[in-house]
Amino acid sequence: MSSIIVFSKDRPMQLHAYLESLLLFSDAQRNDITVLYCQTPQINYARVIAAFPDIRWVKEQNFHADLIQAIDASKDFIIFGCDDVVFTGPFNLGFAKDVLSKNDDIFGFSFRLGGNIQPAPKDISDSNQYLKWSWQAAAALHYNYPWELDCTLYRKIDIQQMLAAHGELIKSPNYFEGDFAGNIKKYISRPNLACLNERSKAIVITVNTVQNTHQNGFDDKKQTDIYSLSDLYNKKNNKLDVMAISSVPNHKIHVGSEYFVLENFDRGWERSKIKQPKPQKINRLKLFFKNIGYLFRYDLKKLAKESITKEELNLILDGIRYEIASDLRNLEKPNIKSSEETIRVLVGKNYSFCRFGDGEFSLMNGEGIGFQDSDSKLSQRLFEIFQSDIEDILIGIPHCYYSSVQDMRAFPKYFIRSWVAKNRSKITELSVPGKQYYDTACTQLYALYETYDFRTYFFKIQEIWRDRDIAIICGKTVFDAIETNIFDSAKSIEYQYAPSVNAFKVYDAILTKAKQIDKGKLVIIILGPTATVLAYDLARDSYQALDFGHIAKDYDFYCKKIVHNDQTIANFFKPD
Repeated sequence: MSSIIVFSKDRPMQLHAYLESLLLFSDAQRNDITVLYCQTPQINYARVIAAFPDIRWVKEQNFHADLIQAIDASKDFIIFGCDDVVFTGPFNLGFAKDVLSKNDDIFGFSFRLGGNIQPAPKDISDSNQYLKWSWQAAAALHYNYPWELDCTLYRKIDIQQMLAAHGELIKSPNYFEGDFAGNIKKYISRPNLACLNERSKAIVITVNTVQNTHQNGFDDKKQTDIYSLSDLYNKKNNKLDVMAISSVPNHKIHVGSEYFVLENFDRGWERSKIKQPKPQKINRLKLFFKNIGYLFRYDLKKLAKESITKEELNLILDGIRYEIASDLRNLEKPNIKSSEETIRVLVGKNYSFCRFGDGEFSLMNGEGIGFQDSDSKLSQRLFEIFQSDIEDILIGIPHCYYSSVQDMRAFPKYFIRSWVAKNRSKITELSVPGKQYYDTACTQLYALYETYDFRTYFFKIQEIWRDRDIAIICGKTVFDAIETNIFDSAKSIEYQYAPSVNAFKVYDAILTKAKQIDKGKLVIIILGPTATVLAYDLARDSYQALDFGHIAKDYDFYCKKIVHNDQTIANFFKPD
């Protein structure tokens, strides 16, 4: 058999659902389960401990020491678990163990992946009973993430070797996952992953957070703070309805409060009907008429055939205001700071910045762009960085993707209403609910907007490097046509050059050279999608690094008083 090590902090109700569903749907044995738990004085674990007395309960004293002891005492195969997981269907740990035993190239067997979690990798092999793929080559989200603590079976020897190679204290489960995920190829040599060739067997219900070291998003539409749930569980004898949750098909691993269904009705709670996501139409014309029909809540064909009075039309139009207001309150979108707020955060702080825009999202989708050919390794790194939650590394999404385009120039306005409209739902799906993002577009406002206080904007953004020693890593020709250098306000400038196109092909050499820069200098990178990865890797090595593409050209165009039109904007975004 295999061992199960479960991590829990201040979530006895959610832990009960994890253990109940695990024992209900799997072949796990109670005496093979260890729960490493941590509780504050206001939270009581007595009920869940009494419900599962045969499990090994370890109250956390020193996480690293407790973890090592639990691993050392485990059997040859280990599945880690977190208390926000609920299992949703039958699965067999013994089967997964046999697959790993017979396939040395498979690193882990996942129970949170399956045919319902899309998109799946393009090169996936089917052996009827299980699926197998290369996590190193996979661009699909989750399928390229080999190390996680939700519900994947691993070899004990692999975990011990990873810990030995890491050689540092593990502070908490978040660090246990994040420390290795940040440089995954350093620790994992087995190239493949596997999962059952059927529906996934677990979901992660993200409705609260119990730590302040990692920016994990969660859905708080219901009253799911740990204290309210502790009262529901310990004082009102309520718990989660595991069977009701498992009966609903899921298409995502991480789900929200609509899946948080109580076993007994309680005031302020209700059995939410879980709505399944519907694929969005991407034909812009059809989507336009669909939305018009949705807002009016009327059959437009019927309206066209029937005559309506001016008064009736006014009543319809009056109602639209309230319908739109209601819908906007429930609109799901990433939480993105504006350009002004993003610059304000960066001034005088030691944050690094990794920016994602249409180029990065296209590469993550397996497509090539003008700056960079399609590259599976680059795609994997971009997924890794976009899903990271390191406190001093800010992640950027264009604020304009989710805001008004009223003051924008014609070309970017059309782009947002075409490419962005087509891809917005995918970007929203990739983003973490509740996580704070920052504005990617803060480096190119003159190219984007017709009206803006550009003078104040450029003055404020220069405050980030004013009178500082900086190093600029950029394409060899980036500054060839620049007449007014926005970085002249720095105390000193060091330049390193790299290819303007397909820079990621020589990434290792770029990174090695970049690490020769004095860590006291601010590193600014203008290098297409490669800048996103380079800023992240340098930040992990104690540099302050900003992926700040377009800013030099944007300022130079402003100083030259170039009047933008469609052609100048198109040229602006072409590789230098």
